[in-house]
Amino acid sequence: MMAFPAERVLLLHTATGNGHRSVAQAVRESIARASNAKCWELEVFAEVRPPLIGRWPSVYSWLSTRSVWLYNLTFRVTDSYWINAAMCDAIYRLAKPSIRAILLDTDPDVVVATAPFVAQVAVRARSDLQAKFRIVNVVSDLVTPHASWVCREADVTAVCSPFAKIQLLKLGMRDENIHEIILPVQSDFYEGSTRKDQRRELGLDAARFTITLSGGGLGSGPVLSCAKALNRAFPEAQLLIVAGHNRRLYELLRSRFRGDRHKVYSFTAQMPALLRACDVVVSKAGPSSIMEACAAGRPVVVIGEIGIQEKGNGNLIQRLGIGYNAENISEMIAVVRSLEHQLEVTGEERQPPYNADSREIARLVLG
Repeated sequence: MMAFPAERVLLLHTATGNGHRSVAQAVRESIARASNAKCWELEVFAEVRPPLIGRWPSVYSWLSTRSVWLYNLTFRVTDSYWINAAMCDAIYRLAKPSIRAILLDTDPDVVVATAPFVAQVAVRARSDLQAKFRIVNVVSDLVTPHASWVCREADVTAVCSPFAKIQLLKLGMRDENIHEIILPVQSDFYEGSTRKDQRRELGLDAARFTITLSGGGLGSGPVLSCAKALNRAFPEAQLLIVAGHNRRLYELLRSRFRGDRHKVYSFTAQMPALLRACDVVVSKAGPSSIMEACAAGRPVVVIGEIGIQEKGNGNLIQRLGIGYNAENISEMIAVVRSLEHQLEVTGEERQPPYNADSREIARLVLG
């Protein structure tokens, strides 16, 4: 559709967790490194404010932290291409004036969607406006992407694992429109200070074994029980705990972990520093959480796959040799203890187990 390099790029994500935003920021950075294209980055629900569903990010946050069974039921009931096509039609009709205004104001050459539903809504807007912008759909789910990721009319769909590609092919997408890439990660996770220097910058003991524990942007998964277990099993270790936007979890952690070797964070922009400062990352199975740890060169131990969309991620990274899948807290402790022993033996920082440079996504976007 577009035979010239893109000069104006609109990146769209949603606030359903922080992973979609992280991918959008990594794509934006890769574009900036490759060209002088002008980029806009928008959170769809905040900018468009669609009636009836405008509070979906808050609902998603509640479901993923308080009622995962209900989230999984919703996932299964709506996991159909035709159901999602109808939902996208409804979303576009409800939010049409706002969507048109954004597209007319930015006049993009390319729209990049890094969240479910967004690419399909962009397709409807493109048709309605008789516009010629390309649509690049970046699917971050690794094993079990929901049908809402499917956009048969997108010019390019980028997936981050062969299993995601298989699932999208089953849902009717064409093989020639799907490109497998490395999940885009911001350079702060793989460029910067050494482990010891990063600890000093954070006010930590540079010589102590250090663990970063995270429940992702929403603070979901067994963070509190893992924190208690790690604190008991590694009484000399420094423990950096990230509660994300989960205020209730943050207050609980703050009340229980007050020692000099404990640091508790709410949602923070310091995640690159917290990953690069530690020896081991313990995390829920969100794709961005996993790949950011891998990009930082830190072994990641997955404990908790939150929702069907994360199912299989732990086994996948273990099969690829870039992380470990712990089925329970006892396994998690055993893996971390083994990694501590390996570090004592080698005393070396790991190299990132995959090339985190995301130039390929810039090439797909820019044309």
